[in-house]
Amino acid sequence: QWGNLVGPKTDDWVWVTTTFPIAFVSACFSISCCDEITNYDYDDNVEFMARKLQKTSVDIQFRSDHLGRNLRWIALGI
Repeated sequence: QWGNLVGPKTDDWVWVTTTFPIAFVSACFSISCCDEITNYDYDDNVEFMARKLQKTSVDIQFRSDHLGRNLRWIALGI
């Protein structure tokens, strides 16, 4: 499954609970994230991490030098 998050409007770390479009039957095994850059902000520091991998959701925390950045995620599970 995959989705998109809009980053925080401040430079603080923010935990966001992301609900999967469809719950996994057994478990979510992994989540992978990447940020979306534009032609104007290619030089950026983005930090993110995930916790609480569940069948229905995951908590993702991130921040960026550019506020309000989009973060793309992919979740793998069965």
